[in-house]
Amino acid sequence: MEVSIKKNDPEQALIYKYKSDSCSELKTTEENEAKLKLVEKEYRLLTKDQEIKQTQAINDKNRVIFIIALGLVLLASLLLYLRSKNNQLKLNQEKMSLEQEVLRSQMNPHFIFNALSAIQNSLLDNDPMKSASYLSKFAKLIRQNFDFVKQSSISLEEELDSLKNYMDTQKLRFSDKFEYDINVDSNIDVEKVRIPPLLIQPFIENAIEHGLRNQEEKGLLQLNIFDKSHSICYEIKDNGIGISKKKNDGKLHAIDIFKKRLKLLETRNEDSLEILSNERGTTIKFCLKK
Repeated sequence: MEVSIKKNDPEQALIYKYKSDSCSELKTTEENEAKLKLVEKEYRLLTKDQEIKQTQAINDKNRVIFIIALGLVLLASLLLYLRSKNNQLKLNQEKMSLEQEVLRSQMNPHFIFNALSAIQNSLLDNDPMKSASYLSKFAKLIRQNFDFVKQSSISLEEELDSLKNYMDTQKLRFSDKFEYDINVDSNIDVEKVRIPPLLIQPFIENAIEHGLRNQEEKGLLQLNIFDKSHSICYEIKDNGIGISKKKNDGKLHAIDIFKKRLKLLETRNEDSLEILSNERGTTIKFCLKK
C-alpha cells in the first residue's frame, strides 16, 4: 500500500487498504470467536462445576435424610420389639398368676386336709381296700395337678381322668353324698381334643362345695360334652341348691379365673359362657373352638 502511494497509484492503494482491513477484521473476528469459545468453555465448566456441587449437595441431603429415616425406622422397630416383648412378659406373668390361682383353688390346704382325714377314717373303718383305692386316686390327683399346671394344654382324656379322681376324692369326703355322670359324644376323640388344663374343675368344685354338700337329698352331678358346629361344648349340671350371689371380696373366683384364662387364648371362647341357677340346681355351659 505504501509503494502504491509513492507510485501515485491511489486505486491500487485502496485495494491494498481494503485487503489489509479485511485481514485485520478477519483476524479480529477469529480472535473474538476464539475468546467467545473460551468464555463459553469456561462458562460450561463453571456450570458443570455448579451442577456437580448441586448434585453433591442433593446427595448429601438425601444421605442425611436416609440416615435419619433409617434411624427412625430402627428406633420404631426397637420400640415395637420392646413393646411386644413387654406385652409377652405381661401375658406370661398373667398366665403364671392364673396357673397359681388354679392350682391353689384345687390344692388348697383345706381340701388336702379333709381328703386325708376321709382316707384316715376309711382306714379306721377297717376297709383297707377302699382306703388304698382312694389313697391311690388322691396321690394321682396331686401328681396330675402339678404336672398339668406346667402345660399350656392337655388332652380331654387327661382332663376327664383328673376330674374322676377329684370327684371320687370328694365323694369320699362327703360320704357318697352325691353321684356323678360323665357323658361324651361318641364322635369326639378325647385323646386328640386339647383344652387348657384344669379348666372344668373349678365348676365341678363349685357344684360340690356350694350346691350339693349342703342339701339333704342325694346329689347328682353331670358333665356332658358334645360336638357343636366348629366347637366342643361342655355342660356341667347339678341338682343342688343353686349359686348364691357373693359379695365382692377382691379375690378371683372360679368364673373370673375361667374368663381370664379363655381370654388369654384370644379366640373369644369366653363369650359362650352361660350360667343358669335356681333352687333346683345350676347349669353351666361353654364352648371351645376346635
